[in-house]
Amino acid sequence: MARSPKTSAFVILAGFLAVLASSPLSAQADPPAVLSQPIVDKFARDLPALLGELEALGRDFDAEVFEAQDDPSSFGPALLAGVLGKVGADAGVREILRRHGWDDGFWEVYYVIFSGVYVATMEQAIALYPELGPAFAATLDPFRATIHRDDRALVLRNLERLAAAFDRVGESGDDESGDE
Repeated sequence: MARSPKTSAFVILAGFLAVLASSPLSAQADPPAVLSQPIVDKFARDLPALLGELEALGRDFDAEVFEAQDDPSSFGPALLAGVLGKVGADAGVREILRRHGWDDGFWEVYYVIFSGVYVATMEQAIALYPELGPAFAATLDPFRATIHRDDRALVLRNLERLAAAFDRVGESGDDESGDE
């Protein structure tokens, strides 16, 4: 027995909706956007001084984050968020942030920018050395999933400045932000 065009269309539509319903929308949706150009500018300007003051406080926070990357199999969004949460809970750290005009939202900004720089840098390395792709895809995909596409675009547009801000801290720990 032949189906009417209406019935066929309904069956196709029902099948399509069933496929959509079976995949979680959260996996398809972007996380909330965090960044704006003024926030990225402030972050790039403030980061070396902030991390220098954290180090003077006895928190080598930057080293904690970079040491967490030593084992790529365990480095992921949860580990990074855990390091950030531990540092952010310190009252002295919160006071340093307040003096620089940041609130507790700094850690979300740090997470998004650090993750965005990490992903972009690794993607550049994979483009140069495609054989690295399979080894790093499992590490990069979870980070990509936690960053809004607009935030990734902002990080990419400002990648050189942001990477330089992290590098200045990594090289000296001093505030060299006056050269912008």
